[in-house]
Amino acid sequence: MIINERQKEILKMVVDSYVDLAEPISSEHLKRKYKFSFSSATIRAEMQKLTDMGYLYQLYTSAGRVPTDKGYRFFVNSLKEVRILNQTIEREVREIRREIRREIRREIRREIESHLSFLRLFSSLSSGLVFSYKEGVNKFNKEGLRVTFNDPEFSDVQKIKDFLLMIESIEESIEDFNLDNESVQIYIGEEVPIAGFRDFSIIMSKCIFTDNEDGLIAIVGPKRMPYHRNIYLIEWVVKILKEENL
Repeated sequence: MIINERQKEILKMVVDSYVDLAEPISSEHLKRKYKFSFSSATIRAEMQKLTDMGYLYQLYTSAGRVPTDKGYRFFVNSLKEVRILNQTIEREVREIRREIRREIRREIRREIESHLSFLRLFSSLSSGLVFSYKEGVNKFNKEGLRVTFNDPEFSDVQKIKDFLLMIESIEESIEDFNLDNESVQIYIGEEVPIAGFRDFSIIMSKCIFTDNEDGLIAIVGPKRMPYHRNIYLIEWVVKILKEENL
């Protein structure tokens, strides 16, 4: 079954709303928030079709819907088709650039301290855990656990344990990721190349750190993350790092 334009629109709005609210999305919510020209009944029928096609799932009868891995993947792929940088993100990215230049001018920190300061700033903008990996020295740094654990998903202690185990597994199995691809890589749920972590997503890209050291930078968090924001942040940070040659 091929997804039609109306279903695409509804699916994008379900994902967008779920990212914001962290709760199942109903047809009434979509009608009220997005003021579709068609009725709640039509939205409900289309959501059922999207569920049948595997883009959404329903936790129990009469509940709203939440995106599946397939639904998130469709949403992420649709973002790639529309390369429009949100003005809020653009302002925040400019702040990253100003902060990095300020750090360079001051020259009051050693290289690694400056690097960690940059990661903390990046984590605060992405609202997620950020990690970096330098290939030549096989070194990992990470910032943002406290920010990430504010997400409602981590009210479940088991989710915290799973997330920490995943970060440890990434550090041990970094070669399982595509380290040669120059573009931003997005792993959603079951796509994560480490088994057992289907509740999380990773956005990563190659980059160049200080002394022209090759490496990776990534944002890691629940599948319910603001993909549009984090993809653009990764792209701009990689560009800034290259320009500043940190």
